[in-house]
Amino acid sequence: MVDVGSMRLRLLLLAVLAGVAAGVVLSTVLQEPSEYERRVLELVDEAREAIRSVRGLSVPSGVDVHVVTREWVVETWGKPSASGEEAEAEEAVYKLLLLVGEDFNITELKLKWTGMFVAASLGGDLYVVREYFDPGSSEAFEVVVHELMHVVQGEFFKVPEVESYDERCAISALVEGDAGFTARLCARRGEPAEAVAVEVKASWPEVEGDEDAVIELYMFPYRFGEAFVAELYKAGGWTLVNEAYRRLPVSAEQVMHPGKYLSGEEPAVVSESTWSLGWPVVKRDRMGEYFILVLLLRWLPEEEARAAAEGWGGDLLVLYSVSGGYAVSWDVEWDTPADAVEFYAAFNDVCSRAGGRLIDVGVWAIRGRYVAVRLCGTRVSILAAPELPAQWRRSGLLPGYIGAALHIEA
Repeated sequence: MVDVGSMRLRLLLLAVLAGVAAGVVLSTVLQEPSEYERRVLELVDEAREAIRSVRGLSVPSGVDVHVVTREWVVETWGKPSASGEEAEAEEAVYKLLLLVGEDFNITELKLKWTGMFVAASLGGDLYVVREYFDPGSSEAFEVVVHELMHVVQGEFFKVPEVESYDERCAISALVEGDAGFTARLCARRGEPAEAVAVEVKASWPEVEGDEDAVIELYMFPYRFGEAFVAELYKAGGWTLVNEAYRRLPVSAEQVMHPGKYLSGEEPAVVSESTWSLGWPVVKRDRMGEYFILVLLLRWLPEEEARAAAEGWGGDLLVLYSVSGGYAVSWDVEWDTPADAVEFYAAFNDVCSRAGGRLIDVGVWAIRGRYVAVRLCGTRVSILAAPELPAQWRRSGLLPGYIGAALHIEA
């Protein structure tokens, strides 16, 4: 059996990338079909028939195949999305919450990630990267099926744009999981689909440094998506998988724990924190269980990190603009007070392992800023900022932290 997991480390749902016109003929496409192109086209024809047979859906006609280079991919797809206000805000969140160090550069990472693409679909066309895609390899057929499935998805299913990072993770997992599971079944035609579905398992992230941490965030759809779709298939066949495009998963938690999707368990709506900051808001977001898992894995042993990430109930992150940079507040709701206590302890452990200096209960001085962690019932509230706001001393919102503020100012 082909293990396509390693190949999927180099794949990304490119439909979210802007600025590339659909159907454009690239300068790197050869004028006359080469042997390489001929073999790619043969794979496309084989994949078309396999998708129709296995998935019951037809690949639209008129899919053009473009042979491109890694350099073209980085220049055309990578650079437009690797910098700008959105990338800057993403980097700020990662640094403020201690996912990465101060030297981490999001632009460099995004360009590196884009440079790993093997194949992609965009605008109804198929793109293969000459340096990486070998049409004679054992993985090639599954890669082509995977990417053609994205063309099929664009034809048959309309996926809306959503606001939160967590919800985007969930929808991407459905899209990538459907493509991956279909590719697996196409490669194993003749075997009972139900038996193949039983074999599909999620793969857990491995985090050993800054780049690993961020890449693992990007990897969520590929690590958990196929197992999620396989669970839907076991529960209701392609009918239930197709229905998922109409009743989309709304959180990474639902994907990681498919029973929560099937039972309709959704995240709690988390109200904005009572930190009383008054800073200009850059963005609001929901980060989700998987983000918490990767964040904890960056610093803690796997067993401890996984246990502390479970029981997530919802969250609200707010990124603020402050003088000379950013601040972030993050309110995380948990299913039970015990879950909240576990995460509270784990995040304080993260602060310690990241080099923080404890200056009062739940208040850390670290990397030229302050991180405050508050526990109240089922909620853990975190604030990371360049300075402790003066209103903390007046509001009474942080009993136990007032002394810390006075101590720092002294």
